[in-house]
Amino acid sequence: MAVSLFAWTALDGIPTATNYGVFSTVNNSPFLSFASGTTISMAFMGVIPQGATLSTNGIKVRIVWASATATSGNCNWGAQYERFGTLTVASDHYGSQVTQASTTSGTVELTTETDISIPYANMSSSVAGDPFRLLIQRVTGGSDTMAGASQLFTVTIETP
Repeated sequence: MAVSLFAWTALDGIPTATNYGVFSTVNNSPFLSFASGTTISMAFMGVIPQGATLSTNGIKVRIVWASATATSGNCNWGAQYERFGTLTVASDHYGSQVTQASTTSGTVELTTETDISIPYANMSSSVAGDPFRLLIQRVTGGSDTMAGASQLFTVTIETP
């Protein structure tokens, strides 16, 4: 049975040093705009809840997003996990990226859900109480065939 560990909205996003999602709203709902044509990143930070049990199954990252203008094509999302503070905080120490392409809805601004499974091996042996960062990216090239911006509304983490 899946257990929800964390949930963020666009308001919780932390811009990366370059090529980060741009905050906006639609119908007073916040989102982060991820342009096409270049890899765009946004970080989210949290603490694994006390009492949570992470297993060798890792975590499932669930992204809810919509196309700003496109009615066809794939958006290629990537996720990377960093156990924060076990190495210097002055540098990034994310684990290997896991990507998942997801087809946009045939209707502009109708949300799509994309799930990305991050194996425990990519999580630096995190346990309950550990601070962490999660890097979410729209990864260009290859599977990313959707024209125009994607709108990232929410990111959640749960156990598989």
